[in-house]
Amino acid sequence: MNHGLTLSDYPFYYSILQGNLPMIETFSFQYGNVVTILGLVGVISTAIILFTAFTRYNNSPLRK
Repeated sequence: MNHGLTLSDYPFYYSILQGNLPMIETFSFQYGNVVTILGLVGVISTAIILFTAFTRYNNSPLRK
C-alpha cells in the first residue's frame, strides 16, 4: 500500500537510517551531569540490593 510518502519526505529519519546521527548542540552539560548522577545512584543502589540479597541467601538457615 503506497501512500505517496518516501524516505526523502522525512530527511531526519532518513539520515538516522543512513547512520548519520546529528549531534545535539543545544544539550547543556548541566542536564547531562544530572542524568549521570542519577545513573550512578541507580547502579550503586542495584549493587547494594544484589549484595543484600546474596548475603541473606547465603546466611539463610533454610539453606543449611
